[in-house]
Amino acid sequence: MLAPPWVGTAVFLVGFFVAVPAIAVVIGRAAWVGKPKNWDRSMYWTVFALSVAASAFLLVYSQRMQADVRTWRYSLQIALFGLGVLLFGVASGCFVGIFTHGRARGPIWRGAAAGPERSTDDVESHHKLDEKPLSQTGWPDHAGRWALVFLAVTAIAMWMIVGNKWNLQDNPIASRICIAYFLFICAGPYWMLYDCWVHERKLTRKLWLFFVPGGFIWYYFEVSRPRKLTAHRHAPDL
Repeated sequence: MLAPPWVGTAVFLVGFFVAVPAIAVVIGRAAWVGKPKNWDRSMYWTVFALSVAASAFLLVYSQRMQADVRTWRYSLQIALFGLGVLLFGVASGCFVGIFTHGRARGPIWRGAAAGPERSTDDVESHHKLDEKPLSQTGWPDHAGRWALVFLAVTAIAMWMIVGNKWNLQDNPIASRICIAYFLFICAGPYWMLYDCWVHERKLTRKLWLFFVPGGFIWYYFEVSRPRKLTAHRHAPDL
């Protein structure tokens, strides 16, 4: 059965203005309450990166099909476009989940706040968590997931350079998004280098991530942000 011509417009409007926000809210809310329980921020980053890459491929590929509405290829084009929109919603929800994960369980990431009702054993267990070296809570435990993130960042950049023919005259919005993306992944490593030098005053093995596309994203979530939260946690109450 061939799809009528108005289906494409309906899928676009319902997808981007109803489905995408709804999916983002559902995933963001689930992350807020800590579900799924075996997911952490690195998993949300992994799913976000993979969903963005898959969504971009499907959306661009479906647009380039230029199928005739009188053929079955038009129905296939609409199906691929709809799937790309749904994956974009998943990516949006996972991006929100990166920042909301587990916040319903306490005011500070990793349940750091020790209220008066908590026992001494609970407080000591959280101090032991704080004293864990980075090698036990950071990169090695999630190496596979972060490797997928780095590969996705690289693949998106390569696709922007090789896989499309956008230009500022014919595709002004898409071209500016590409420029912003490359500014982001190029400026981030220099921020990582500066932040690492300011806090450690020496060259460490983490700085090799300067040469990895997206390596500064790992540095922010596994080094910089936990450092700030730990400092805030142990700051004296005024």
